[in-house]
Amino acid sequence: FAHSVRKKYRTNLCSKSAVFAFVVTLFTVVVPFVLSYKGFGFWKKIDKYQEQPHVRFKRKMLLILETDKTPIYWSSYPFLNDHVSGVRVPHIEEKEDDANFDGKPDILHLMIKVPLPGNTKVFAAKLLLLFDCSIQTYAQVAYEGIGLVQHSSGVPGDEFMFTGDLRLKQQNLFNYHGYDHRNKKSIINEETTTVSGFSSERLLHDYSSRNVTTNLENIFSTWRSTKKSPDFTLNIKIRYPVETIFYRPGFWHVVQHAWMQYFAILVIFLYIGHSVKCFVFSNQVLETYYETVVP
Repeated sequence: FAHSVRKKYRTNLCSKSAVFAFVVTLFTVVVPFVLSYKGFGFWKKIDKYQEQPHVRFKRKMLLILETDKTPIYWSSYPFLNDHVSGVRVPHIEEKEDDANFDGKPDILHLMIKVPLPGNTKVFAAKLLLLFDCSIQTYAQVAYEGIGLVQHSSGVPGDEFMFTGDLRLKQQNLFNYHGYDHRNKKSIINEETTTVSGFSSERLLHDYSSRNVTTNLENIFSTWRSTKKSPDFTLNIKIRYPVETIFYRPGFWHVVQHAWMQYFAILVIFLYIGHSVKCFVFSNQVLETYYETVVP
């Protein structure tokens, strides 16, 4: 048969033993805080997570083909088509696939076939595509995405195949709370009454100043010349990959993370402090008196 016995050590408030117990307790509590803070991971100012943005092709585009004659244009904006020369109406097939059935499109398949005037040779192609994008998990942000597909060659071609990833670029941290739609407004003003309002150089310059932008990366392209078709064909595949989102965490998220960092070190120092006090008081290194308590 065995049972535990508890000893309560007592002393005067102004004695050396009381001061020692206070210093050890203070050391046990404060030192873990200092170590956690100096470890640069205590007060979390930046956090990140992964999310696949919800992307939808807006069916808005600008197309320019550079030829050995005059450039060929087409856009999804009637005003521009009515006020530029060299417009050729293409045949367009477009489909967005949800490969993993999570309710979000994963890839855009786009085929554009432009009829060419007789004996026209195409040396360069530029295609500007617009997307509606949003993220919803921690940061809630809606923004417009732009994909610039372009290629030039010294050899005339009649088919251009392109594959790339539409990647998110953020200049500043997203906020944890609230819905940010400041970058959702289209970079192209459909009510503009000037052709210069559709200049790709100006549009890209204005777009680059936004906090949230997109560009095409991981690009693979092929420029082909078959000399068998009267059309110029663009076969485009654009993937919508998972992104790493950087955001400013909320107060309770910061406190939770800080407490976990602090508590992991505090447990060790509580054990050390308890062991030191047990040794000092049980061996009467500092004078105390005790009471025996049977639970």
